[in-house]
Amino acid sequence: MSSLKEIVGEVGFTYDFPYESDFLRPLGYNSSNLDQIRKVIERGIKTMAQIPLTRLNTSREVIINIYRNLTVAGVSSLHLMKFFPVGRGAHRSDLSLTDKEYQTAIKVYKKLEQPQSPRVYVQTALKDSRKNSSHFNITSQGLLLSDPWAYDHHGEPVKEYILGDLKYQRFSEVVKF
Repeated sequence: MSSLKEIVGEVGFTYDFPYESDFLRPLGYNSSNLDQIRKVIERGIKTMAQIPLTRLNTSREVIINIYRNLTVAGVSSLHLMKFFPVGRGAHRSDLSLTDKEYQTAIKVYKKLEQPQSPRVYVQTALKDSRKNSSHFNITSQGLLLSDPWAYDHHGEPVKEYILGDLKYQRFSEVVKF
């Protein structure tokens, strides 16, 4: 079997708060993601932190702490994302930012960028992005999705984007940390 580094180009993960007081996520969500991603980085695999920007995580102090944590962990890049009140966040329109608030948060991240720190990218929201995605998602149930954002409003994978079930494949043994 090939090494994981030879078959995985980049691992993306969500990291949207620098400590565990974020009431929208289960206790330990962000710290656990960061712990697991460190193990991926130790294997020499590039990593991408995906950060949905909301009213909860765009203060200058929170942005600095998020960026510092990702830099210390050795994350390769971070992708700032516009929050939409859809899917699991369908009932949280109160978290959406104005265009000016997004621009301000993006500027803070860009000012933090240094040569040896994560690169900052801004993801665009295109109507047909699911059809054109070059990224995959492996759910906690072992399902392989053709799009990392193919979840319904209950947080369940959208059936038309399920490519297969990896928990019964040898590959699933490789990706356990």
